[in-house]
Amino acid sequence: ELLIEAGSFDFTSWSRDAMRESVEAMYEKACRDQKEASLGVLNLFSLIEEPDESFAKAPQVVHPSSNLQLFQREKELLGFYLTGHPMDGYKKVLGRLSCVPLTDLHLLSDSHVFRAAFVVETVQVKVSSKSQKKFAILMISDGMERFELPIWSEMFEEKGMLLKENQLLYGVLQLERKDG
Repeated sequence: ELLIEAGSFDFTSWSRDAMRESVEAMYEKACRDQKEASLGVLNLFSLIEEPDESFAKAPQVVHPSSNLQLFQREKELLGFYLTGHPMDGYKKVLGRLSCVPLTDLHLLSDSHVFRAAFVVETVQVKVSSKSQKKFAILMISDGMERFELPIWSEMFEEKGMLLKENQLLYGVLQLERKDG
């Protein structure tokens, strides 16, 4: 099941949901066939019957997974997005919102204010030694580039509930370059 969710069987014509629903039945049939073969059971009817095609067609999936769910499961299992990125479905909208891709940050001057959309990859909540207030350090990505984004205590208190891993965010940011 983990191999299915990680995309290892995407070369088949079946969806991941259909494979997940069928994996138990396939396993049971394979075990039964193996057991019969080891016992020397021979079914005379199998010699004249059509071959078993019980898994020739994918089953109907009642509640298919969204692309976002598939991407998040890939990230959870592999540590990276394999077949796509959660931001892929928003590229046209991001252009209309005047978002700057993270790959273009090298073109901006220091202290430049810009709009960006990104996925929060990791959240590290810390406590300031001076003020004893919480702040966060995020690792953000837009599918092409990754950056560290500090969220200072005032913003953290106001918007902290939005700071979750795999969260898609749109924000107004200010570029600050540090040595190294």
